[in-house]
Amino acid sequence: MWRFQIKVIMNAVEIFDVVTGKCGYKAQKCIVTSLDEQPLQYIMNCDTANGMWNKLLSLYEQMSDTSITIVQQKFYRYTMDPKGNIAGHISKLENLSGQLKQLGKPISESMLVAKGYSQIFGIDFNETFSPVVKFDSIRSILAISAVEQLQLR
Repeated sequence: MWRFQIKVIMNAVEIFDVVTGKCGYKAQKCIVTSLDEQPLQYIMNCDTANGMWNKLLSLYEQMSDTSITIVQQKFYRYTMDPKGNIAGHISKLENLSGQLKQLGKPISESMLVAKGYSQIFGIDFNETFSPVVKFDSIRSILAISAVEQLQLR
């Protein structure tokens, strides 16, 4: 997120190219004024805008990897609250999925569906769902195949 914000700011004042190689005091000013105190401590010893940029990229990419792991753990460990409703459950899963997508690690649609439609305690634990064919349906298919002289496989 930080990378996107700072890149937009620097492109707006036409100094982003300075960050990628040349020494530029405008770029340094833009970087320094956009940071909080904690990340500022990491770049205090850098002499160039490029040095500041590379140091911050490594810092924020490391933080991003940690964030990805935390959000993935939240997603895979999440279970529906027995007292909650299905709409809230699906909303929470979509929120976690959106966070992972922003971090560059999207969850597949099939995983989201499987996680969203899990069993609900006390409602569908004792039910078994299986396809059942009526005898009349089988008799009709056999009759049609006999009249049309078709082979069944």
